[in-house]
Amino acid sequence: MTSEEGLTYWQVEQGEKGEQLANLGHGDRFVAAPKRMLLQELPRDAMPARPRGDLKERTFSLLIRDGIDPTENHQEKALIGDGKEIEGSFSDADMIQPDLRRLFGEIVDDHYVIEASGGTRFLFPFQSYLPGAYKFHGREKGFSGIILAFLCQPREDGQPGFNEDLIGRFYDLFNNKESLNLLDLSVLQIAKESAGEIINHTASASLLVKKHYADLPNGPGALLAGAHLRFQKDLETVLGIKNLNRRDKINFAITTLWVHLALYFQRLSWLLEEELTLTLKAIQDQTIPLSSVESCFKVVDEVDSAFAGTIAFRVPTRQGHPITKTDPAHMSWHEQNRRVLLMPANLSVLGACRAVAGACGADASEWTFYDVLRAHREEPELAGAIEEALRWMAVETVAELGLDDQEDIKTQVEGATPGVEVFRESLLKTNRSDLRRSGRDLVHAFAKRGGRGYILTRGPHTFFEIGQDLLLLLAKLIVGEQKMPYREFLKKLRSYGFAPQSREDEDQLAETLRALNLLEKHSDAGEAMYVKHFL
Repeated sequence: MTSEEGLTYWQVEQGEKGEQLANLGHGDRFVAAPKRMLLQELPRDAMPARPRGDLKERTFSLLIRDGIDPTENHQEKALIGDGKEIEGSFSDADMIQPDLRRLFGEIVDDHYVIEASGGTRFLFPFQSYLPGAYKFHGREKGFSGIILAFLCQPREDGQPGFNEDLIGRFYDLFNNKESLNLLDLSVLQIAKESAGEIINHTASASLLVKKHYADLPNGPGALLAGAHLRFQKDLETVLGIKNLNRRDKINFAITTLWVHLALYFQRLSWLLEEELTLTLKAIQDQTIPLSSVESCFKVVDEVDSAFAGTIAFRVPTRQGHPITKTDPAHMSWHEQNRRVLLMPANLSVLGACRAVAGACGADASEWTFYDVLRAHREEPELAGAIEEALRWMAVETVAELGLDDQEDIKTQVEGATPGVEVFRESLLKTNRSDLRRSGRDLVHAFAKRGGRGYILTRGPHTFFEIGQDLLLLLAKLIVGEQKMPYREFLKKLRSYGFAPQSREDEDQLAETLRALNLLEKHSDAGEAMYVKHFL
């Protein structure tokens, strides 16, 4: 395709492997892309990998294992069995008196084995040696330790690079041996004897960063820098708690990670869809100011973010109460879920816009949809290149689908539908199963955790409900060491994304906090209620 000015946008030719590649060029600048686009991540600033929904326990183990070198590949099943029979090294250990071995195996199974949905079993990696020497059974589909390194940049002090001190302190929880109890030490000794290894596997922040970001020593950047810094602040808070035993501190730290990962996906999904929707409107309506779109990703205070307060939640009660399809907690989940499902496609469209603009000479490595709109307003030639390229890619993406789908896309291409919209539609037609696995399943894997999570399913309805264990943690993360007025607490909670679904739930939240000894209530006025924490 060539414009009247002779600017070549796309040239289709054969690649080295015989596959068709589309070379987008402007002068001597070219970028090669697959002819039929698949869902893409933005590894430099938004999505460090393209995982699928998986058991969160796998991620837990990989977080530590990725910081260890060298590692061994002994199977965990050799220690924990398959759950059908209590057998394996723990119940056959020579160091245990023979008539007590089965009982010992049952105790260890109860304390150190995590059983996930479907009966899948994992060894709780309470010390670095275990994930360093033993590998869980099954494929690794979720995030590896790269997500920990990714969230630990940029640094709060403004210096380039990773917050390796924080990663190191997180790893110290698992490297530490002095705080192990007698049963911990016994389990560790049996594991070492079973593996026949004498290597002391120790997790290191520098190894983790080097493994995943050796080519980016200053860090990849962050589209949601505020969310990264909030995670670091909250993890610092948890690691600084002194009156917690080792196991509870590990659980608090891991819960902090799970919650922030789920919120990260939801925040990214919400803002991408918000910005894209506004961009499409502004492309067709010149009266819409650029500033209204720019604010999506560039707000200073997250309380003012478009994502703030979008997770309408309720609080569990002793009596329990039914959920209906009209409850805000369910309707909020429904809208969040819609946007999360669109996230992989929206990331792909944004990635394609960056590639096209970059090949045409623009510095597009940090573009959002706002920059696409700005190009439409200020750089018509660049906007024309983006439009033509995305329309071509949309047609090619559905080339192997049925005639109805192909005709639908061709009709949109020949009409007035913007390129970003028609290309996203083509991706939605060809990648529906991946949308769930790379979006909703990830959020549910991290946030559906009973009392430690905030997504529940009851009958046909899925909804947001913050469990008491998570509420206990959130209160500590928000309040810290000082008292905080209840209204200020709600404002801070809103910046995470959470908001009580009604005034009644706002009052119920206060009563739940009071029952947990987290709230002082001097009167019914909000100004006379203060949230505190006993940790």
